[in-house]
Amino acid sequence: YLIPGEDYDISLSGNDRMGVATAVITGRGNYGGTASADFFIAAQTTGLEASTVDSSTVLLTWDETPGADGYEVFRATSYTGTYTRLQTVYTNSRTCPMLSVGTRYYFMVRPFVLSGGNKIYGIDSSVIDHRTELKAPSGFTFSDRTSDSLRLSWNETVGADGYQVWTTDLSTGNNISIREITSCDTAFTGLTPSGNYSFKVRSFKVVSGSRVYSPYSVLINVPMLPSAAVLSAEPSSASSVMLCWTEVHGADGYQIWRSTSASGSYVCIGDQTGMAKNSTCLSLGTTYYYKVRAYRLVNGQKLFGSYSQVISCAPKVPSVTG
Repeated sequence: YLIPGEDYDISLSGNDRMGVATAVITGRGNYGGTASADFFIAAQTTGLEASTVDSSTVLLTWDETPGADGYEVFRATSYTGTYTRLQTVYTNSRTCPMLSVGTRYYFMVRPFVLSGGNKIYGIDSSVIDHRTELKAPSGFTFSDRTSDSLRLSWNETVGADGYQVWTTDLSTGNNISIREITSCDTAFTGLTPSGNYSFKVRSFKVVSGSRVYSPYSVLINVPMLPSAAVLSAEPSSASSVMLCWTEVHGADGYQIWRSTSASGSYVCIGDQTGMAKNSTCLSLGTTYYYKVRAYRLVNGQKLFGSYSQVISCAPKVPSVTG
């Protein structure tokens, strides 16, 4: 028998990628001449992955197969089922639309090279599976917050038939509301002033009479504003007015504001925790206008409630009796 490297040499070309490679044998020593032969290298596509684009669309991506001219993409609805060729592509990705939400699909990719106008196939990729699903609603936020109401809104989920909004009272940890709607915003009323609530939303689609749900959105926690105080005032001297107001549930403090006209510019004359304030250094014969608002301290920031009604009062010389 012949000994390689002593009786002959072998050189290879084109063997570092999928496709046609060539082997050349050259005789040595007592042997001369050359002989060549072509052979096919069948590579396998690797790295196949699937990700959800929307409720009916999946994006497939895979690693480039060195030497491949293109790929054929196949799909089935069971691992051992019949695989249907979806498309021939010349890049390492493919979008698969018009799928049924809530259905598990199976995918594989087959590489090929072109030779003389014909396709020569490589080795099929491993089969992967992916279940189509609704995406979680994005852009979930709140607005128009008052002491007992707010509005929630989010971006539309493609393919959704509706949305389910969950509300939790953080003081008890109980889910107090599950609201189902078809629009992308909803208003909540009748909430507890100075209460704390959390909200989340998920989309759903009805498939064959059953619901398929998306994951939940981000959870948002909302501290409600304090309610408005009821303010009263009466003159306490020729240069002062005594202000009193009702306690506001959940309030950490109060700001008191004063002006010399009902619709004029107001100046804050106090920030305190008590519910009475003597407004001093006033001018006899001048009417003053007052309003007060409560606030909560949440993470070091003041959350202000609505102003009380504006009331007017003028300092007055006390009556002398006796």
